[in-house]
Amino acid sequence: MTIAGCSCARVSGHPDPYVQVAGRGRLGDVTEAVTTRAQRRAAWLRLLTPHSQPALDALRGLAALAIVVKHVGFQTGAAENGVLGAVTSRLDVGVAVFFVLSGYLLTAPHVAAAGQDTARPGARRYFWHRALRILPAYWVACAAALLLVPGNHGVAASTAIRNLALAQIYRPGDLLQGFTQTWSLCTEVVFYLMLPALSAGLIWSLRRHQTGSAVLVVGLLVLANLVFLVAVHTSGVYARSTSAYWLPAYTSWFAGGMALAVARRGAVGPALRLRAWLDAAAAAPAACWTIATATLLLSTTTVAGPIGFEAPSTAGQDVAKNLLYLVIALCLTVPLAFGDAQPSRLRRHFTGTAWRYLGEISYGVFLWHLIMLAWVVHWRGDATFGGDFWVTLLLTLMGSLFVATLSLFVIERPFLRLKDAGPGRPPVQSDGAETSTGSGLEDGATTAAAASAPPTQS
Repeated sequence: MTIAGCSCARVSGHPDPYVQVAGRGRLGDVTEAVTTRAQRRAAWLRLLTPHSQPALDALRGLAALAIVVKHVGFQTGAAENGVLGAVTSRLDVGVAVFFVLSGYLLTAPHVAAAGQDTARPGARRYFWHRALRILPAYWVACAAALLLVPGNHGVAASTAIRNLALAQIYRPGDLLQGFTQTWSLCTEVVFYLMLPALSAGLIWSLRRHQTGSAVLVVGLLVLANLVFLVAVHTSGVYARSTSAYWLPAYTSWFAGGMALAVARRGAVGPALRLRAWLDAAAAAPAACWTIATATLLLSTTTVAGPIGFEAPSTAGQDVAKNLLYLVIALCLTVPLAFGDAQPSRLRRHFTGTAWRYLGEISYGVFLWHLIMLAWVVHWRGDATFGGDFWVTLLLTLMGSLFVATLSLFVIERPFLRLKDAGPGRPPVQSDGAETSTGSGLEDGATTAAAASAPPTQS
């Protein structure tokens, strides 16, 4: 095809598979490989998102945006105004979405290994991948928070070290300004450390076709979460410690994701029945997301405790908020993770270029948005609980998206290329395909063999 004297053809060996090549051609010549809109989009998507479940990447991007809106609403005082403000204050439900996705995507390769009776992902390789995905971008953002946010100038060296070590949630006052959102990353890292042991129990149960035992493991994690919340409230520990940030306060959210992984790969018993039910639910995404919306509105009442950043004042409120957020996260996730035989329109929509881009940069948005917000507030001279919500949100998003894109291509992607240089060897499926570990907040979905294969391949 010739456009203004240039033909657009695929050039073998060129870094850009679709480039303009000087020359002349005839309009309508379809024998050459020509650049079309679909080809350009496909080339860009191959560069952007090499994951097998891009719709889940998009969901993670939405969760990151929800957290940005929550923090901007708090900073500007918009979260205190009316029903819309109340909804804004509950958008920290994005953390629950992160944790459910982590539980689902990181457990899936272990459950897949049980179903195919192959070796599960090696612990050393798993930890190497987690470190590459989380730490380089985190350390750069942490250094920026220490150096560029005025409120962090002069912090104690011990505080800086604890933040660099993802240990800032175990002593009051250690969270850095412009970096307080990373408490959830600290919690998630502890889950990473525990997952090999937790998955060992799941694999033992599934290989013996004792799906009920696997479900029991997941159920015990939910129960442990609720017992912990009641215990810290009734004992007074909650009020005088940082226990609100610790993993036991959130194991139900990870367990929800683990249950989805078991259901997706389950071939017998309760898991098979749950898979059929979840596939049916995925076929009605509007119903699932309506339930999520209604549950979010319910969470804005006193059932889930005070609005804003105030912690629930009673054990009952804390338990209610925890369970409501779990329901919301599951209802948002199921339509995008199940229903492979006939993907819904919603799932197909979330595989679009813009959504996949948002999912790819979601980790950077999460890391940088409070630093960007601090700069915006300082530049505009806004007081706490003051300023224009929409202007502040727009400027914060613009800065966050820009820096997150730089983080993806300058820091995250280059370090991820080292994943095969570390310890351990990739587990191999029966068809010879490598199975990579998936992620939640981190590196997108598991491979097709581990998480996207239909039950018949279990």
